[in-house]
Amino acid sequence: MKRDPAVYAIPRFSVARPVTVAMILLTILVVGFITYSRIPIALFPAGYENSWLYVTASYPNASPRDVEEKVSRKLEAAVGTVSGVKRITSYSRPGNSQVRVEFQTGTNLRDAYARLSDRMDRVKPTLPDDVDRINVLRFDQSDSPMMNLVATLPPGMDDAAYRLENFVKPALQRIEGVGNVALWGIQSREIQVELIDERLRAHRIDPSQMIGALRNQNFAQSGGYVFEGGKKIYVRSLGRFESAEQIGSLIVDPARRLRLSDVANVSFQLPKRDWVYRVDGQAAVGIQITRESNGNIERISREVTATIADLREMPQLAGMTFDIFFDQGKEVRDAFGNLQQSGLWGGMFAAAIIYLFLRAPRMTGILTLAIPLSLLCTLIVLFFMGWSLNMATMMGLLLSIGMVVDNAIVIVENIYRQRQEGVEATAASINGAGEVGLAVVMSTFTSIIVFLPLMLMGGAGEIPFWMLRIGVPVIASLVASLFIALVFVPLAAQRLSRGRQHPELRTVVWLRERYVRALGWVLRRRIEAALIVALVMALSYQSYKKSTLARPSYLAPIGSSSSETSMYLYFELPTGGTLEQADAFFTDFENFLRANADRYNVERVENRFRYNSGQIQLKFREDPNKQWYAGAWNSFALYMKWRTSPMDRVAIESDIKERYTFPPGVNAR
Repeated sequence: MKRDPAVYAIPRFSVARPVTVAMILLTILVVGFITYSRIPIALFPAGYENSWLYVTASYPNASPRDVEEKVSRKLEAAVGTVSGVKRITSYSRPGNSQVRVEFQTGTNLRDAYARLSDRMDRVKPTLPDDVDRINVLRFDQSDSPMMNLVATLPPGMDDAAYRLENFVKPALQRIEGVGNVALWGIQSREIQVELIDERLRAHRIDPSQMIGALRNQNFAQSGGYVFEGGKKIYVRSLGRFESAEQIGSLIVDPARRLRLSDVANVSFQLPKRDWVYRVDGQAAVGIQITRESNGNIERISREVTATIADLREMPQLAGMTFDIFFDQGKEVRDAFGNLQQSGLWGGMFAAAIIYLFLRAPRMTGILTLAIPLSLLCTLIVLFFMGWSLNMATMMGLLLSIGMVVDNAIVIVENIYRQRQEGVEATAASINGAGEVGLAVVMSTFTSIIVFLPLMLMGGAGEIPFWMLRIGVPVIASLVASLFIALVFVPLAAQRLSRGRQHPELRTVVWLRERYVRALGWVLRRRIEAALIVALVMALSYQSYKKSTLARPSYLAPIGSSSSETSMYLYFELPTGGTLEQADAFFTDFENFLRANADRYNVERVENRFRYNSGQIQLKFREDPNKQWYAGAWNSFALYMKWRTSPMDRVAIESDIKERYTFPPGVNAR
C-alpha cells in the first residue's frame, strides 16, 4: 500500500482523530492562559551584558586636582594591568573618583570583574587613609531605577528627611518585588561643632585631643554577662550622647574645668547646603525605586501608584505632594496595550478582507482564530524559555501578526474551492490541505530562514542579542501558524463548512478580469513591463525623498506618543561663582521655560544644580490617545498642514539659544 506524503498524512490525521486534535487545542488554550497570566513583564530583556565596568572611590573634602593626583591616577595604573581592557576613562570630581573601564568584545565580564576587584584590593593600601573603600560596579538592567518619583515639600517643613525615612521609604519597601528605595535631595539634621579659634589659642587646647575625647566618650560596647538568681543577664556599657547639650557639657580641659561649649558652638541643625534640587520652582526630594531581578515591573508599578495614593492621605505627610516622573511599568503597559490593539485590529481587518473574498462566515471565523492561537503558542514558548514579555519580544510578536494568518488563508481557500466544486467535506479537507501543504511549508521556512543568519551571527554585542530576542518570537509564531494550518484548520473546515455556493461580489469579478488581462499583457510585452516597473520605482524614490509625512511613533518628536517624553539640558557655570549666583541664574531660566511651556510642550521642569554646574530635565506633555488610527490621522493632518508638529529636541535647543540670553561664562548643551 502506497504511503501518503507527509503533507497529506497530517490533515488526514487531523480529520480522522478529532478527539485527539480537540485535546491538543484544549491543552494549548489552558497552558496558554496560565502562561499569559504568569509570564514576566519587563521593559528590556534580561541577560544583556555591557562591555564595561565602573570603579568608584570616595575621597571626602578633596578638590578635583587632589582626587586626580592621589586617587584617579593610581586607579588607572592598576586597571591598566587587567587583561582585555580596551579603553580607560576617568572622571575626577570634588570628593569622588570614577573610572570607566571598557573591555574588548567577547570578554567574559564575570572573570574581568574578579580580576579588577583583585587589582583594587592591591592598590587600596597606596591610597589616602580617607578613602574607605573602592567599589567595582557592574551594570545590570535590574540595577537601573524602574520608577522615579518626586516629593514636593511645602515651605517651612524642616523635618522632611525624618518623615520620608520613617513613613514614605518603609511603605515603598514593603511592596513585594521592590529591591531598593533611594532618597536623594534631602538633608538630615546633624550635630555641628564649630571651633572658636581665639578661645582654643587662649586656653592652649589641642583640637586633635579634643576630637579624641569626643570619640572616647561616645561609645556602646558589650560588657559580658553575669549570673544572678539563676538567670544569665547580659551587660552592655552605654556611653552615647543623646543631645547637643550633653556634647556641649563634655570636659575638654580637666585642669581648668573647661567644657566644649566654652571653646566651640555646638548645635543640632541642617548643614549648609551646597546644592539645590527643585521641581517647578519648589523644593523637592527624589525617590528612586529599583526592583529585584525577578520582580514584575507592571505589578510593582501598580502597587507603588496605590501606595502613593495612601501616603497622600497620611496626616504626617500633609502638604507634601507626590508625582511620577518616570515609570517603566507605564511604558510596559502601553507597549502591551499596543500589542493587544494591533492583534485585535489586525484580526478584524483580516476577517473583513477574507469575508469580502470568500463570502463564507464560518470559513472567515476559522481564519480569524489563527492569529490569537499563534500568538498564544508563542507566549508558551517564551515562558518555558525563561524569557519575559518585553520591548524586543513584543516587537517580534507585532512583526508576526500579519504573517501568521497566511498559511491558514492558503489552505482554507483551497478547501473552500473544492467544496464549491462539490467535493465531500472530508475529502476536501484532506486533499485541499495536502495539495498546497508543501507550498505552505516551503513558504514558512523561507520566512524563517531570513532571521536565522541575524540570530546566529557570531560574537557578542548588541545586534546579536536584540536580533535573537526579536527573531525567536517571529519564528515561533510562524511554526505555530504552520501547525495550526495543517492540524486544526482541516478539522475545523470539515466540521463547519457546509459547501454552499456563495456568489462573488461584482467588484471581485471585475478585478479578476482586469488582472487576467493585465497579466496577459505583461507576459506578451516583457520589455515594456520592465521599463514601467523601473519608472514607477524611480518616481516612488523621488516622492519618498520629498515626503514630509510624520515619522512613526517610535521616531516621533517629543511630546507625541513616543516613550521618550523628556529632555535634558546641561549647564557649566563660571569657576569661582557662588551657590546664590547659580540660584539666581537657574531661577530666571526656569521662569523663561515656564513662560514658553506651551511653545515647547513642557509639562514639568526638574532642576538640580551646584555652584559650578547644573542639570534641567524637561518633561513633555504626553498624548493620551496613542491608538494607531490617531497616529495615522495625525500624519495625514501634518501632511495637509492642518496642524503643526511639536518641536523636536534640536529645534527646542536652537530656539532656547536664540530667544534666551545666557550670562557670560555659562555654557549650555
